[in-house]
Amino acid sequence: MDPVFLDTETTGLDAGAQALEIGLVNARGERIFETRLKPTVAIDPAAAAVHGISDEDLVSAPSWPDIAQQLQHHIGRRPLVIFNADFDTRILKQTAAAHNDPASWLDSLTVYCAMRLAAGYYGPTNRYGTISLSGAVSQAGLSWAGEAHSAVTDAVMTARVVNNIAGYWRELQCEMNDGAGR
Repeated sequence: MDPVFLDTETTGLDAGAQALEIGLVNARGERIFETRLKPTVAIDPAAAAVHGISDEDLVSAPSWPDIAQQLQHHIGRRPLVIFNADFDTRILKQTAAAHNDPASWLDSLTVYCAMRLAAGYYGPTNRYGTISLSGAVSQAGLSWAGEAHSAVTDAVMTARVVNNIAGYWRELQCEMNDGAGR
């Protein structure tokens, strides 16, 4: 079953932060689902400086209850790949909780962290022992397909980074099968 790739943009980083944009793409980087969300909390100025989304931009956006079933449907039973999976899954759960939605389906997802994969492959580049998405994109020699810090663009770039790493391993496997080692 082919994975789907998800990214969120958020109101901040803390325990009260919520998703304000969700992007979901397939392994080819094709958009499956994209929406902005109206959060129940204000956007932290530091977060707004990163993604450029303001509270005013979200006045007529749907809220979590309006889109949760659609998101669940689009993910289905497919594996979910997220760059910094712990953060984004926490944000999704916090967003659901802010709307009194238990969203138990989030706990049953099979989630893989592309950040851990990229840090293992390209090497960590920060004090946390991880690598940023922009760092992984750079290490992979890829060009951005849109504006960084847009949920869909970041999901597309996550798919491209994972595909880049997978391509290397496929090549290595072929070389090993051909006996082309030194």
